[in-house]
Amino acid sequence: MSLHDKLIFVNLNDDDSIDLINVEPQPHINKNIIKWDNKKLSNEIASDDNATIKLCHLIQEKKLSINSASDVANLLEVPVGQFLYILYHKKNNYKSFSIKKNNGEDRQINAPQGGLVILQEKFKVVLDYFYRPKRAAHGFISGKSIKSNAEKHIKKTHVVNLDIEDYFSTITFARVYGLLKSKPFNFAHPAATVLAQLCTREGILPQGSCTSPVIANIISASLDKQFTQLAKRKSITYTRYADDITFSFRQKSIPEIFFKTDGENIEIGDAVRNIIESNGFKINEEKFRVQERHEKQVVTGLVVNDKVNVDRNYIRLTRAMIDKWCNDKVQASINFCSIKNIQATTNNKAVSIFRNHIYGRLSFIKMIRGGDFPVYLKLITRMSHGDVYKTKEGIRAMKETETFEIFICHASEDKESMAKPIYESLTALKIHTFIDHVEIKWGDSLIEKINSALSKAKFVIAILSANSVEKKWPLKELHAVLAREINDGKVKLLTLVKEEDEELIQSSLPLLQDKLFMVYKNNPDELAKKVQERLKYN
Repeated sequence: MSLHDKLIFVNLNDDDSIDLINVEPQPHINKNIIKWDNKKLSNEIASDDNATIKLCHLIQEKKLSINSASDVANLLEVPVGQFLYILYHKKNNYKSFSIKKNNGEDRQINAPQGGLVILQEKFKVVLDYFYRPKRAAHGFISGKSIKSNAEKHIKKTHVVNLDIEDYFSTITFARVYGLLKSKPFNFAHPAATVLAQLCTREGILPQGSCTSPVIANIISASLDKQFTQLAKRKSITYTRYADDITFSFRQKSIPEIFFKTDGENIEIGDAVRNIIESNGFKINEEKFRVQERHEKQVVTGLVVNDKVNVDRNYIRLTRAMIDKWCNDKVQASINFCSIKNIQATTNNKAVSIFRNHIYGRLSFIKMIRGGDFPVYLKLITRMSHGDVYKTKEGIRAMKETETFEIFICHASEDKESMAKPIYESLTALKIHTFIDHVEIKWGDSLIEKINSALSKAKFVIAILSANSVEKKWPLKELHAVLAREINDGKVKLLTLVKEEDEELIQSSLPLLQDKLFMVYKNNPDELAKKVQERLKYN
């Protein structure tokens, strides 16, 4: 009996009716010739949004049983023949590669591809329905992250970290089969067998499959429960992020968690060891560590001494990468790919890989400290200034921290002969400079843009000529800078006088008579170097 037929015998209200798509090949007879309508495997759920959830509810209520491979195929909306072919006969279901872990070791990734990944994604909907995350679990769970995991261990006297060795590899075909046979799934032997086959590779959970994390979490639920009970009895905090287990407490010592031997060596407590091993796992002895209050306490890569924070070394390395990107992105990208053993067929490909890596690091800092974290804003702003293809987040950050080292105040008549050459010489020395025709875009507010840039610029180069003293706009900018300089008591205005207009400027702008100015003699490169020296000592 197919799953469609079984639904006929389930008493469903109109609101609970399920429109389960029939994907099995259907015969069409035309002039005594039979043609079969073979369905193609879709990478989306063909039924309406609630159909799979309703089926899961019936399974949970034991009103619908999943017994055979045909039932599983119906549930996953794939012809049973195609389902079995993908599982048992199709080659190259996985793409295998390795990535470097933080400790330099290789992590083997087996990523499903083709029809297999579609089937796993469909079955993940079922797994997600039945999984009830434990409060202590934080890995691969919606709304939780390494940050939520680390937040539980702030300001503790001791932070204890240990790692489960070969976490995914320890979860075998037999364990997955047993899971699917038991509550709340209650799948019959044939169904549990093909689904365990669907979710494992060479008898173990593959890292890279979308179903592996949720299966691992379900199988680890008993572990979480026992550790939570221990934590409650001893007034300590316990969390788990995948294979990374953390305990923290304010007591001086808890022997169940760790103890010191006569030789002052630190050993894992018997209670912890027994719970892990009784749940079919093994401790990675090399990654066991106890961190006390006076030293840096790290949980899932985040510092937790006083608040959840990004490690300073991570920020330093990110800053160094951005500096290399801004100085010579092509060479920096080639070097990065070489160090990481990444094959980049072209320089453009290498630049794309390095660029994405930097933005990934910046996204991590933002996730932990927020989008208004000053260090983050400074880093992404610098990255964005050196990136032709600016991101939306980069543009937002630039607006938030739109600071310029130099603002060029000038009349439009002096743009081509003075302002543009000076701007080009300054930018060639990587001096972040504001000039209206570059920074003000179509639709921008002129007043808002200029006032913002003027207020945040370190120095304003005022190009003074017969043209500028006769126009209201440059004079307004000039007076605004002078007023700010008088109020703050800091030099902000650098005056640059057109050679032939020197006398006119002195007579027209008496406020500038005590200001040491520079006469422009068509020497933008020399001027830019002097500005660079001034910025060094500012």
